[in-house]
Amino acid sequence: MYIPEEYNISDLKELQSIIKKHSFGIIFSQFGNKPFATHLPFILNEAKGELGLLTTHMAKKNLQWKKWNEETEVLVVFQGANFYVSPAWYKNQETVPTWNYSAVHVYGKPKIINDQSKVRQSLYELMGYHESNILEKWDIDKAEPIIDKLINEIIAFEIVITKIEGKNKFSQDKSSEERASVLNHVLKYYPKMGNDIKRIMKTGK
Repeated sequence: MYIPEEYNISDLKELQSIIKKHSFGIIFSQFGNKPFATHLPFILNEAKGELGLLTTHMAKKNLQWKKWNEETEVLVVFQGANFYVSPAWYKNQETVPTWNYSAVHVYGKPKIINDQSKVRQSLYELMGYHESNILEKWDIDKAEPIIDKLINEIIAFEIVITKIEGKNKFSQDKSSEERASVLNHVLKYYPKMGNDIKRIMKTGK
């Protein structure tokens, strides 16, 4: 990924935080001589490996995994917060629109999980992680009969992260006054952007 120095995210914890907050990623690999991509929900385990471990699954009928071998390297892209920036938000409006965004790219080699108990564990971990944010309570054990059937229709795999890079592009090229103006408009039009956007827009970091 092209990352100018002022946009580079060097802090591993921040990179991992973006992944956990925006865990629905896109996995890219080569299929023959063409790129192939699948949109998947991921679980990140920060404690495994130097950079972390990703776990997910895809439909067994998906052809992407069938081209993988021990040498296959994949790219997983996580799109963080992003928004359009209008020139109308600047004091000096002799400029052009832009797009502010956060993104993390992860590289590693996928390894198929053949142990069915580990596949089941990964599914429950994924459900538990997202259900913890739901106000209405659902008994996960009620999914057991369906999982027994569906577990044979999926391929679960993990990716030990070998490289991770990230980019926060949030008007760092503008003055603190202009960034403050952009932030005010962001909070007006995109009120759910949260404290991370406030920090970056205020400090430029």
